Amino acid sequence: MSNPQDYQSIKDQCIEGGSLFEDDSFPASNASIYYDGRDAQVEWKRPAEICENPMFAQDGATIFDLDQGDLGNCWFLSAAGTIALNPDLFARVVPIDQTFTEGYAGIFRFNFWRYGVWTEVVVDDRLPTKNNRLVFCRNRESLNEFWSALLEKAYAKIFGSYQALETGFSHEALVDMTGGIGEFIDVKNIPDRSKFFKLIKRLHKRGSLICSAIETGDDGTYESRLDNGLVTGHAYSLTNISEVTVNEAKVQLVRLRNPWGFKEWNGAWSDSSEEWTSLSEEQRQTFDLTVDNDGEFWITLGDWLDNFHTVQICHMTPDTVKGGGGRCEWSVSAFHGAWLPGVTAGGCGAPPNQSAYWLNPQYFIRLTDPDEDDDEELCTLVVSLVQKFTRRRKTFEKTDDTQGAIGYDVYRVRNDAVELEGLHVGQSALRVEQKMFNYEFLRERSGRLRLDPGTYCVIPCSYSPDDQGEFMLRLATERPAASGEVDGETSVEEPSSSQLRGRKFDRLFTQHSGDDEVVDARELTRILNQGREANEFSRETSRALIQSVTGDRRGKLDKADTKSIWRKVKEYEGVFNEFDKDNSGILDSRELRNAFRSLGFRMSKRALGRIVERYCGKENNLTLDEFVLCATKVVNTNESFQAARTRSGNKVELTLDELLEITL
Repeated sequence: MSNPQDYQSIKDQCIEGGSLFEDDSFPASNASIYYDGRDAQVEWKRPAEICENPMFAQDGATIFDLDQGDLGNCWFLSAAGTIALNPDLFARVVPIDQTFTEGYAGIFRFNFWRYGVWTEVVVDDRLPTKNNRLVFCRNRESLNEFWSALLEKAYAKIFGSYQALETGFSHEALVDMTGGIGEFIDVKNIPDRSKFFKLIKRLHKRGSLICSAIETGDDGTYESRLDNGLVTGHAYSLTNISEVTVNEAKVQLVRLRNPWGFKEWNGAWSDSSEEWTSLSEEQRQTFDLTVDNDGEFWITLGDWLDNFHTVQICHMTPDTVKGGGGRCEWSVSAFHGAWLPGVTAGGCGAPPNQSAYWLNPQYFIRLTDPDEDDDEELCTLVVSLVQKFTRRRKTFEKTDDTQGAIGYDVYRVRNDAVELEGLHVGQSALRVEQKMFNYEFLRERSGRLRLDPGTYCVIPCSYSPDDQGEFMLRLATERPAASGEVDGETSVEEPSSSQLRGRKFDRLFTQHSGDDEVVDARELTRILNQGREANEFSRETSRALIQSVTGDRRGKLDKADTKSIWRKVKEYEGVFNEFDKDNSGILDSRELRNAFRSLGFRMSKRALGRIVERYCGKENNLTLDEFVLCATKVVNTNESFQAARTRSGNKVELTLDELLEITL
């Protein structure tokens, strides 16, 4: 989205100028509806042009205010309806004090949680209509109420168009409107339905928001009504959960709502079913049963899980509470990272890229206390991996193909006392706890694990090596847990003595130094390239090498200094050849971490990313010259950094990584 717009200043300007707000960043045009170029054939109107006495929210907001229009976004409306059930959550997303009367300026505001930050989104109130009727979301009964239509418009603005809201999962929108952490459950993978009912009941009591969806029909069609009243390719909100005893048998029930506001389940325990006659009047009152085609209905646990395919949950987090709604009983750690080709994009480890897998970012979490009242003495860990900006890219890349196949693996660290503040944990230190084999093209991959207390490593990854993208990883536990990224700042180690090799070069030095017995950058380049089939070393590299000795890129070297550089270049070349597996004269950027480790540098992802960005190009590789140049700059920068630390008594404003980002 473009730069944030300040609601109050825009509103004040409009009132002062006697005009109504027109949002140029999301204009009333066809492009704001369809990114594929279709002609929407709509007329944009403000609410006062559609009806008399328009209202933002009439007598508050309820789940029944949402009626799906001509857009396949039931997943969003199901989530919005779920939010409407919680006044605190709703007020955080939809400031309810907005109006079409006093102080009206044609501008409205909403709040969404975007990857860790609550963001205000403003829109004008021009809405798409046909025949004076709203095309998209509206209130089916109170036609003069507009909060739901404007909320939908604000959400569409985030992603650049209404069309970008086509198809999705309810928990995605719930996360965007709460800051909660999403969990996706495939119904066919539920091993014990009785335990699942207890879990859902417990989560509902704790304030988690729950939706459920039916997949498309066998013919691939969306939103077709089945004989039992349910709709394929459609999402529903879970609004209540209960249990009742009938003839000494317990019946487990959930209440669901269709965001259309009509079309309900017509099987057992539906509104007019005979099962209700087996209950007393007092029992029926506890279910708040309404016999009306309002989209809300009761259904047994068995019928629910037999007819639905997914359950989508949004757990409340500290971000939700800070946002002004819900209650939080989860401890959440959030990390923002990226898969960078050649640095941290290692893929899933499928052959022949097994070794590349260990380039992927690593995050650890230490589970020390089992869940409260857990008979098995286990710890719950919910993992949520979200790839960023994929839905917005639909509009600007004009394609639906914006999501990469992603997943994550969880390992147990064999030694719980291991120090995890290094740059990586080796493969031998880890034992597989959960390995993902089904990488899916989804915005979010999430799951629930039940683990023994201990230290665990979570590795998020894309399916293919060198797939580039940004992500957010969140780890949620019922008890507080220490966590962090298995990475650190660039540091220096002593290289092994076997790496230090010298070469005789008296003949070359005499040949190129001349009578003054010193060499400059031009002459050093000739010495380094002597005997090679091509001029592999550039003058830029020679200047960097000279600077490493003299402190001046334009300096000159005597014989002793030149010999020191000669040996250093041979050392770098030896490392280069060691990791140039196919002897192609090219070093794959994925080997950079290990190559620099051989030179005595533990490079952080930040520093490696800068090298790849600056030197590796589209092919993600380095020539010998480029490798020597990078290694020399790293050495020069480190020496300058250490000297500055010594002079200042370890009080240096910049870190080594910050200096490397500048010099590289």
